[in-house]
Amino acid sequence: MRRYLFLSILTILSFMFLSCATPVQRIPLSKDSASVIDGKSCEISNPKTPDFYAQTTAKAWLPPVIGIAASFSAGREIVAENGIEDPAVFVSQEISKLLQEHFNVRVLPKSDLISENNDTDTLCKTYSQGDFLLDVRTAGWSFGTGAGSNPALSAQYVVSFFMHLKIVDVKSKQVLTEEIFIYPNTKSTDTHKTFSYDELMDNQAVGIKKELRKGAEEAVMFFREKSFNL
Repeated sequence: MRRYLFLSILTILSFMFLSCATPVQRIPLSKDSASVIDGKSCEISNPKTPDFYAQTTAKAWLPPVIGIAASFSAGREIVAENGIEDPAVFVSQEISKLLQEHFNVRVLPKSDLISENNDTDTLCKTYSQGDFLLDVRTAGWSFGTGAGSNPALSAQYVVSFFMHLKIVDVKSKQVLTEEIFIYPNTKSTDTHKTFSYDELMDNQAVGIKKELRKGAEEAVMFFREKSFNL
């Protein structure tokens, strides 16, 4: 059941990711690119947070069009009422610290301008104060129920998200590094812990917040290795 659960949410998030993001090149930071950013200034983007998708058991029984709309509506309400932070905020902060520590980068104050998407041209037009730009954004986030022929039979939920990282040389518009992270990782599909609705939502959705922070910490370690070879 847990494997079907993960695949259900992964399918939803994949659709969300592909519908709002430009193609991902998955480029690690090369030695040449590392020398380009060394000692330079970096601006941090302020990406638009996507709607949270909250698919409860009851909503899983609804016709797809109605159920999806209801799940997004519930997700927006959950985030607003419980003050749930986009995990990209934490990851962006931690990656900026990594850039300062390992590449002698001067991080500029975060801009108030909001970037609607991660298209390179759009990013460079929106953020032009630094030598290069760090863009970390959540492309899709959710919790949801099981899948299969009877998707609403499971009363257990998993918290998931897609995250995208890109560093761009603003003047040349060259992508220096780019990568995506999926939580939970497919390698831990069979053992990833699931939760009841109450476990996720009690005490101002503390369960959701803990899972998102856990995933964000894993994302930092993943980007550290895959994007920066550290």
